Amino acid sequence: MAALSAALSAVGGHFSLRTTARPADAAAFLRQIAADLDPRQLVTIQTGDEKLTTLTAQPRFIASLLTAFAALALLLAAAGLYSVASYLVMQRRRDIGVRMAIGASPRDVARQVVGEAGRWIIGGAVAGTVLGWMGTRALQSQLYQVQALDPWSWTGALLALAMVLVMAVFRPAYRAAHVDPVAALRSE
Repeated sequence: MAALSAALSAVGGHFSLRTTARPADAAAFLRQIAADLDPRQLVTIQTGDEKLTTLTAQPRFIASLLTAFAALALLLAAAGLYSVASYLVMQRRRDIGVRMAIGASPRDVARQVVGEAGRWIIGGAVAGTVLGWMGTRALQSQLYQVQALDPWSWTGALLALAMVLVMAVFRPAYRAAHVDPVAALRSE
């Protein structure tokens, strides 16, 4: 017993035990042994699942926080893109009215609005990719089993933003295609 107590003190009092017994029974047995060795000794017993939960609590919290901020950023980006696209269409309402008055089809007007927005989308995707690539160094330490330049993550993010952008441009393009030319020309 004294040798076991000395051995436990030498390794800091930590050891692992694998058993087929229920965790509560094993814990009671281990507490009894520790009390027999030294009744003043503080004994803390954790199962493997409890230890794993303790070890991964902070990384899981950080991942949840980053996910929440990413979702908020995506929501704000979508709202901002929709607002800017609507504003740009409203600014060009007179031009669109003139085009419609001289015979442009709603399909042509919608195609023009989506095409112009597509150029902005591509420019924003390139700028966002460059800025994101530059910011990977800051997040590298927070990533687990994923490289900062993981092509699947980058492709997924670009596709998600592209879908948001298409949805943000669709309604203003539809509204532009169905503008009344006479009302558009009179509004100025």
